[in-house]
Amino acid sequence: MSYAHKLSLALIFLSLCPGLAYSQWFGSGEAEGGFSSGDASATGGFGSGEVGTSIFGGSLFGGQQQTDVWGAPQGNNSPFATSSFSNSFGDDCVSIWDELTFFAGLDGSKQPQDFGVNANLGAQFHVNWGIPVWQDYGVGLQIGTSLVATENALQMFDLLGEATTRTQSYTTIGMYQRTQNGFAWGFVYDFLNETSYDTFSLGQWRLRASYDWGPCDQFGITVNISSFDDTGFVGGLIPVTLRPISQGTAYWRHYWETGAQTAFWIGLAEGHSEHNLVTGPAPNQDEVIVIGADILVPLNDYLAIYGETNLMMPANTGTVDAFLGIQWFPTGGAKQARRGGFAPLLPMAAPTSFSVDLQP
Repeated sequence: MSYAHKLSLALIFLSLCPGLAYSQWFGSGEAEGGFSSGDASATGGFGSGEVGTSIFGGSLFGGQQQTDVWGAPQGNNSPFATSSFSNSFGDDCVSIWDELTFFAGLDGSKQPQDFGVNANLGAQFHVNWGIPVWQDYGVGLQIGTSLVATENALQMFDLLGEATTRTQSYTTIGMYQRTQNGFAWGFVYDFLNETSYDTFSLGQWRLRASYDWGPCDQFGITVNISSFDDTGFVGGLIPVTLRPISQGTAYWRHYWETGAQTAFWIGLAEGHSEHNLVTGPAPNQDEVIVIGADILVPLNDYLAIYGETNLMMPANTGTVDAFLGIQWFPTGGAKQARRGGFAPLLPMAAPTSFSVDLQP
């Protein structure tokens, strides 16, 4: 078993551990230090949503809540607290449209599937939707779709008479739960249909577990697990197999006083091909380091700058993926993005979260 698979199994095990902890918080009756479904003010409880626990007093979804001048939810005694913030759990005003978002922006990608001779630049469009399913317990359904349309950023494929464009259509569907004690878990299945030098259909699982540490920080783990690969041809003659690359990462997300939020992650990915269409076969790369980051900056309550990057080492044969654009929140809430009780825990699938290897 490779180190990447061992890491993935370890992270999956860790993601299940919060369930043992928060299962005791949802017991009937009041529990000191926990959460009673009939009393959101149980002492010692932790917050939920992306900002979660307030160590300065009160949980994000328990008792009186506050927002700072930028709309960011804070604890009762936070120095940035100015107004009330409603409780998403059990709130009759929760709408199925609250967590619907749209995105449009630029997308750049280079992965092992580019056979060592190509890179891609174009546009990305996606819709991501978090739907309340079991409101009292913060359980939601995530569904989304994405289109990435790019052209070759290098001339090699053109000179070889190969395809000059690539179209990727992603579908993401899954479930998640944000609990009253600051733990959250979720999983999605990503399906990719791609047309480039041939047509391929690929699939992967993504799992995430997180914990809100105070009102401004969240820590978590994310695991990508390859589900199925597909075969095709380059130039109509060279057979190749494309497959998702399994990887596991740990991340830290910070919510800034300005309303912006940033996340950084680091982890391990399984080995990938270093084959080159021009120079020929090469030994596969062993397990490698993967790093990445994302950023979201609200411009107002409806629009935010949103971007993400994921880099798999070494850069010359791994992945260099990034996108940046504008995210639209039709019902408002850009200043509380990813913090609601029913905000999707995982982002919509894109090249940054769906790395693809090539094997001849």
